[in-house]
Amino acid sequence: MSDNVKENQNSVNDIKNGIQSFSKVLAQQPEPVAIQNPMFNYKMESQNNTSIENIVSSGAANINNTACEAELRNFYNISENISLILKKIEFNPRTNLSAPENTNASNAVNFAFYHPITYEPLNMSLCLNLPITISTPIKVARKSALNLYQRIPLAYGVDLFNIKSPAYNSRCFKGNNTNGADISMNYKRTQWFQNTSAECSPGCEYIGLDQNNYTQCNCEKVQENSEISNDFDMGSLSDIGKFNYDIVICYKEVFTEVIIFHFLNFIFRKLINFLN
Repeated sequence: MSDNVKENQNSVNDIKNGIQSFSKVLAQQPEPVAIQNPMFNYKMESQNNTSIENIVSSGAANINNTACEAELRNFYNISENISLILKKIEFNPRTNLSAPENTNASNAVNFAFYHPITYEPLNMSLCLNLPITISTPIKVARKSALNLYQRIPLAYGVDLFNIKSPAYNSRCFKGNNTNGADISMNYKRTQWFQNTSAECSPGCEYIGLDQNNYTQCNCEKVQENSEISNDFDMGSLSDIGKFNYDIVICYKEVFTEVIIFHFLNFIFRKLINFLN
């Protein structure tokens, strides 16, 4: 990153910090606060107002922070009958000046909870070791791959966008699809992999698409000023050996299947003899 870009990024970050600074004032408003412009979407509202249907219909990010919310309620002794106030900001990926033309990156999501009575920001460090799943809509540039993603049964054990999937990288992996047939690893690599790998922000792991075609990132170490996003990068699978070492590599699986085959064959023969 050049010095000029760094200077501009620092200016953008100062603006972001300014947006964060007036959140306590906005938390005291009796009605939900929503600010939208090309660079960011800002929402401050009661948790009771955030239904998944409304979130998806507006194309906003969804945050599953059940464990974090429970921890905060317990620490601050906030009743289940009182809804926490949630601040959520989605920054346009263009605010990341190191990659302003990246059309595959999602919005960067920042969130925090506020006390429903004092309006003070709650200590998000209490949630550092708790899982939080942040889901964002898949970008238009990757929607062409959705048809294939939806046609491939998850029973095959393949996540189309997960370059680390055992189905792409291990001969020992066996899918459990409904018709009992197995698909070779080479077929999955050559016919299904789209040379595209989904990645999440540091501290987060890509775990697949949900039923709304939202990309899911499972995160820990989320702090008050964390910005969580996902990206779809061009990627290639690592090379695999040309020789068939399956029996050696997967000896446990092979050995188990051989035992089961012979055992069933033995039972079948006994049954035939008995019936005769």
